[in-house]
Amino acid sequence: MRNILFSAGSTGGHFYPAYSIIQNLNNNKYFLILPINSVNVSQVSELEAKYNVTSFYIKPFYHFYLKNFFSNISVFFSDVLFIANLIDKLSIDVVITLGSSNSIPAGFAAKLKNKKLIIMEQNVLVGKANKLLANIADIIILPFKESLNYINKIYHNKCYIFPNPLRKEFYLIDSNTSNLDKGGINLLFIGGSLGAKSISNLAIKFIDFLLSNNNEFSNELQSIKKISIICGKKNFNDVKNDLIKLVPNNKRNLNHDKFLDNNKMIFKVKYGNNDIEIIILEYVNEIIDFYLSSDIVISRAGGIATTEILYLNKNAILIPYPYAADDHQYYNAITVSKYNPNIDVIKEEKNKEIDFNLFISKIKENINKINKNNNINKDFSFDFKKFEELIYNKGKSYIKANTNIIN
Repeated sequence: MRNILFSAGSTGGHFYPAYSIIQNLNNNKYFLILPINSVNVSQVSELEAKYNVTSFYIKPFYHFYLKNFFSNISVFFSDVLFIANLIDKLSIDVVITLGSSNSIPAGFAAKLKNKKLIIMEQNVLVGKANKLLANIADIIILPFKESLNYINKIYHNKCYIFPNPLRKEFYLIDSNTSNLDKGGINLLFIGGSLGAKSISNLAIKFIDFLLSNNNEFSNELQSIKKISIICGKKNFNDVKNDLIKLVPNNKRNLNHDKFLDNNKMIFKVKYGNNDIEIIILEYVNEIIDFYLSSDIVISRAGGIATTEILYLNKNAILIPYPYAADDHQYYNAITVSKYNPNIDVIKEEKNKEIDFNLFISKIKENINKINKNNNINKDFSFDFKKFEELIYNKGKSYIKANTNIIN
């Protein structure tokens, strides 16, 4: 057993790797450091209830930006000292950081206390925080071999390629499991842990288009029977109200039933000879069921989401967030589309709506590529046993001797 300290970020992408490792390697004692603005509080509570986990919250650190430079420096040193004291008090053996600026104080605290430091990158493009910590890290975990192009070659001897770790339920499904409706097409719109307003707007626009132009549709679009929108808590009321206005006020006379609770709404709409079910939700922790029942996923291109799509071998349309740091989601999308030919990419431009005509074209193309019997792609399964060996074995000699190292 080891005492392991994770430093997680505020969003799901910089938290779920820790969640997954704790779930799948539960013979260690874990401690979590999170910023006070984390969106993952409910998931942390779940981990604390089920596993040997204790969490601590710190002030978020926002890099060494010139704006508010002195206050950020103050937060940095305060966080470093707090984490360094925790390392002593809790007898920490290994510190694992998960990217974002919040990982920087933990990395420096680990080296201050001469503890093993493992840094994990979730994206193809190595982020600024991990580039900074690479010099002092003992092990660098990268999600794709392409990531080696974005980190200095002097660090390649301590880089190790692992696909992003996913939640345990992904690895429990049968490789032939499929909840796909053989008689119709199901679409899933999802914007990540924070939601995505432009993807939610795209979904509403598409539903309006679908209900208003049914008789003019090709067979591809007429085959759509279900649309699910996971829109994020902050967008839920807007999407709900847009949909409530849209269906009754549509220019066609539509028969519909509506079911609503606090964080979920279902419309069942009959138009012409077709029936369609529309579901909107704030967010779901058990995303696996929605993935398995969906033929096409329309999503942002965060590191975890793209790995989930690759692992499940799903058809997808990826729309990278245009304001992501260094446009890293675009690099993710382009890279994963090379591994799965059924993944298409639409580049959203800053301050512009998503190209709707291009989206319609991509939907039609993707429907024609759907394989209802797609199997799990185990090339994107995280090897927890080998990762545990990295945690337990000390020194660079072990890494160099391992045949899976990317040199």
